[in-house]
Formats: sequence, structure tokens, C-alpha cells
Amino acid sequence: MVRLKSFTLIEVLVSVGIFAMVMSMALALIINIIHYTTKTAIQRQVNQEARNISDTVSQKAKLAMGRPDIPNSVPEVPAQPGIQVDPATNDLVITDASSQQTTFQLLTAGTILETVTRFDFNSTVTLPPKLDIILILDRTGSMNDCATPSTPCPLTKLQALKTAADNFVDIIKNSAIATGDPSYHRIGMVAYGSKQYYLGTPPVLHDDPEMKKYNLDSDFDGLKTDINNLTAEGSTWMGEALNQANGIVSNDSNPRSDSSRYYVLMSDGCANMPGCYYKGSFGSYYPYCEKVSDSGNCNSNIISPPSAVCKWKQPITDAVNFAKDRPPSGLGVDIFSLGFGSGNTNDRVGEACFDEATLKTVPGPTGTYFAASSAEDLNDDFTIIAQMLTGIETNKIPTTYNLSSTAVNVTAFGYNVYGDPAQPFLELDITVRSKDWDSSPEWKKAEVHLKTVISSRDYSKD
Repeated sequence: MVRLKSFTLIEVLVSVGIFAMVMSMALALIINIIHYTTKTAIQRQVNQEARNISDTVSQKAKLAMGRPDIPNSVPEVPAQPGIQVDPATNDLVITDASSQQTTFQLLTAGTILETVTRFDFNSTVTLPPKLDIILILDRTGSMNDCATPSTPCPLTKLQALKTAADNFVDIIKNSAIATGDPSYHRIGMVAYGSKQYYLGTPPVLHDDPEMKKYNLDSDFDGLKTDINNLTAEGSTWMGEALNQANGIVSNDSNPRSDSSRYYVLMSDGCANMPGCYYKGSFGSYYPYCEKVSDSGNCNSNIISPPSAVCKWKQPITDAVNFAKDRPPSGLGVDIFSLGFGSGNTNDRVGEACFDEATLKTVPGPTGTYFAASSAEDLNDDFTIIAQMLTGIETNKIPTTYNLSSTAVNVTAFGYNVYGDPAQPFLELDITVRSKDWDSSPEWKKAEVHLKTVISSRDYSKD
């Protein structure tokens, strides 16, 4: 019979301790391997992103080096140096001989934005006219409705308008920048809606116009902020909106005799204010006079006194005529109008009345009416109008790229241009860190500092 060896308690404890120590060492080794592998992978990505940034900028710079400035035939447009630092924005601007201009800008989000625009610097350049534009935008209650007959609603009409108007402003902004003068064009805005409340006994609904106004200015980014802050409320005081636009132009603190004036009027419904009111009792009106008979009286299907007369058309006519008439009797404004609807009074997504007929009477003398039945149409129409006004072709609209991914942060992007302008040196100083550097453990941190100098100089001849 085989006898099993017995172990003392001390022997058992020693064996367990040795096993635990070995397992602990193995676990520590595995963790170290994981940390090392992770840190190596993060470092590799950080290095690669830094090289990509350096290579992209270097390639653009080399294409622009070793050539004289590209002149423009129009004196107002300065010659384009190959490499320069924009004094206004401190961005790096590189212009090559293939009619392409690239701007590099470090964003606060930790990435470098590359903006590529194609120009024809080598041919005769005709400057677009200076533009003074008023956007007259509908922000009434119906703009909260869905832009498409979908459930759930993917996009409201106001959201679609904000996108289209933002793109319009960008095109005008880029046209101004292309002339060499960022203040070459100006845009103002009247966003029309109203405040509604009840007064009196019995209570009577009152509807007072509320206009969000923005005077003519070249602060395009500030205007976009105002556009994106718009909310939808109230009724369609279209005539009052046109009057407010006329007021902006008439009271312009810096009138320009060499600019062309335009209104871009957008609506998704019927001009239903100032509405219906009792004869002889001005101001005591009843709102929502959306349909009008040929005789001008409010239709019987509108809840109004029989003696009420609809007055919403006259303010529009008066304001439009004053805007379109040439000075001194008017302001000399050309008007474009956009209707966001189907054109059928009884077939409208979220809107009982879409008065396309009135919108078609507004444009002139050289403006025109655009019909949009979807968010895509609305954006296209705003883009077409902007391109008509500026003369910028689609391939001259800037295209933007992010030069780094969201996995890293570009914490420094320095550049210095020095030496002979005909053969300049471009010094780059780039620092890239892994994402969430401040809150990450050491094994998740990676950083690279890359410094390089680009030049086309042939040192063999020195």
C-alpha cells in the first residue's frame, strides 16, 4: 500500500505564498505588456498624424515655392504671394501656380482645418459688385412644422432654413475674402414673427410684430450665430418685415454708393397680418385673414365681423414699391423671393395656406421667384441666389478638411516664413498629443514634437 506524504501547515502556506507570488508576477507582466502595447499603438498613431500634417503642409508649400507672386489684372486685388501668414487671422496661406489657395488654421478643438479654394489668378479677374444684402426670413409659428411629411419629424422647416441661410452667408463671405477685402460685402437680416396675447373683456387676441434685426455688416460669423439662435413664433407680418428691411437700408450709418442692394425674402405661408379690423376702429383687428376675395373683403370662412376689411396686402405693396423704386423716390433694391411650400393653398405640409401668388409679385427689377418644396430645394435655391449675386462658380467654393482624427489633439501649430520672398523658408513647429492627455494615465499618453524647415533653394549653387 502506497502511503501519501503529509504536509505540515507551514509547508502548505509556503506553497500557497509562492503560487500567489508567481501569479502576481505573471499578472503584473501581462498588465505591463498590455500597457506597453497600448502606449506603443497610441504613440505610433500620434507620430503618424504629426507626419501627415507635416507632409500635407510641406507638399503644398513646395508647390508654391520658387515662383514670383501671381498678379491680378484688377488693381484692387493684390498679388498673391506663394506663402504668407494672414495678418488678420494669423492663418498660414499657401497659393500655388495651379490656381489653388490653401489655408491652414489651428482650431480650438485640437485639429488643423485645411481649406482649399480654386481661383483663376492667371487670367483676367473681374471683381463682383459690392453687395448689400438683407435676408428677410420667416420665423413664424408654422416654421416649427416638419419640413417633410414624416413621422417622427427628422427636420423642422426652421432647421432647414438655418442650414440654407448659413450656406448663403458662407458663399457671400468667401466671395468677399476672394477680393482681398473681407468687408467687401455686407449682409443684414430681418427675421419676422410676432408675439400673441389676449386683452380686454371679453378677451381679444392681439398680435404684435416682433422682428429680429441685424444691421448691414461684414461680421458674417456673428450673423450666422443670430440665424442659428432664431426661434419660431407668431404670425406672418410680411409687410412689416419689408418695412423693417427698408428702414435698415434707409438708416444705414455707412451707405455705399458703389454697392448693389438686394433683398432675399423667404416665406412658408400667407401674409396674414396686420389682418382684419373694424372699419373706423383702427387697431382693433382680428388676426389670421389668410384668404382674400378679389374684392378685397375677408372671406366668409374667416371668423371676422361682416364689416371687416382685409388690409394685409397693402403694406407689402407699399414696402416693395418703395424698395424697388430707384432713388430719389426709392431705395433701388432688387428683390428675390423664395416660397417654401407646394403652391397649393390646400395642400401644404403643416401650413393651411401657402400664398405663392403674392410671393411671385414681389421680385424685381432683376430678381426672381424660387419655389422650394423640400429642405434640399430650399438649400439649393439659397445657394443659386448667392452664386448669382457673387459670380462665384461651384468649384470656387472652399472645401474643408480636418488634418487630424478625433483620436489626437494638435496642441501647437507654429509656422514662420522668412528669407528671400522668391525663395522663402517655411519653418513648421507641430506638437501632437493623444486624446484626453490631462486625464489619462501615463500608459495612455503619447506626444510628439516635430520641427522642420521647407525650402526650394538649391544649395549646390551657393
